[in-house]
Parts: sequence; structure tokens; C-alpha cells
Amino acid sequence: MTMTQTNVRAPAYLICDCDGVLIDSESVALRALIRTLGPHVPHLSPAALEEMLEPRLGMNTLALLDELQGSIGLRLSDAELASVLADVEHDCATQSQPVPGIANLLATVPQPKAVASNSSRPRIEASLVRAGLRDVFGEHIYSAYEMPQPKPAPDVYLAACAGLGAAPAHCLAIEDSDTGVRAARAAGLTVFGFAGVAHAPAVATQRLLAAGARYVFTDMRALADALTSTLAAPA
Repeated sequence: MTMTQTNVRAPAYLICDCDGVLIDSESVALRALIRTLGPHVPHLSPAALEEMLEPRLGMNTLALLDELQGSIGLRLSDAELASVLADVEHDCATQSQPVPGIANLLATVPQPKAVASNSSRPRIEASLVRAGLRDVFGEHIYSAYEMPQPKPAPDVYLAACAGLGAAPAHCLAIEDSDTGVRAARAAGLTVFGFAGVAHAPAVATQRLLAAGARYVFTDMRALADALTSTLAAPA
């Protein structure tokens, strides 16, 4: 599908997920989770644990762990849970790299921009600083940890729209997970899916489309060219 086939009315605002869209951190989070959870589920091989974790990477980490505790017999004490969360936060904040082409996209698209993420604010801030992207978003960084509910609830996207002073119908979200797509769609935004750093891009593409993404792409550089020619500058 090409950009012109999406029939999207030109949005005036751009709202990006952080992990997997701005920051290539999903593989870092996956490695950290396998390393830290492995000793607690000795009946699962690393490959089996990866198979369970990978589709859930768009979830808030605490919600992901809660779901696993109910589905695979994972039992973590409060101290163990805090240790796992701290390890994931640390690795993602210190090891993640910017998604290829994202700096050019953000520099060439004139629309006001925000971040709407399921990650914690310290992790978002540290990752953006490390990637050289922090100044792009100013005060418009929104964490689901500060909302009533994380994605797939729409709360963080509604907060981002309110912070920008924008109607959801005038905003375009870029998401890499079906969890995030559902959240943005529930908030009333048009969503483009990004599968460029996914573990299995073809599988991710199908998940994103099934969740409601209007269009799925794998190259930020190509999207930058398309958006600068199709998105109208805000009035």
C-alpha cells in the first residue's frame, strides 16, 4: 500500500509512541526480560519465553508481568518484581539506539509533535536524551504511568491531544504495537503502523493492520518524504 492509497486527511499534529518508533528498544527490553525472568520460570526455555514475551512488548511492563503471572505460573515477590522492572528500565535507557531515519523525519515534518508512551517518564526522558531527540518534543511527553490506565486504554493519547490543544481527529499517531494502535484508535486518532524494527516485520504488519492501523511502513526515511508532501502545516 502506498501513502496515496491511505486516503488520510492531512493531520495537523504528530504523536509518536516511544519504544519501537522513536527508540529501537524492543530488542533490548526483550533480552532484559528473558535474562531476568528466566530463573523464575525454569520450566520454560529461553525460546519459549521469547515466544510469549514478543507479542506483548507494546504493553506497559508492569501490565505485561501481571499478565504473565496469570498465564505461565510466574510468581514474583514485590522485591523481585521491582528488580525486574529496574533492570528493564536501566537497559532500555542506557543501551537503546534511535530508530534509523527518525531524526530526519522529526526534523523535516513541521507539525507540532508529542510522545505518548506506555513507558515510565524517566525511561522516556533518558532514551530521548541518549538518542538526541529530547528537544524535539518540549513539554509534550506523556507517560501511561501517569494516567488512570495504560495502553490499550486511550488515556495517554487523550492526554497528548489535550496537551497539544488538538482534536484527536486532527492527529496522526505512529505506533509499532497492536496494543498502541488500539489505544490510539480508541482515542479517535488515525494511526500509521511502523514495523521497521520488529522482530518479524511481516507478522508485525499483520498485527498492526488487524488492530486498525490505516497504513504500515518499514522505512522512516521513505515516510519522511511522503509526510512532507502530504501533511498540511497547522493553521
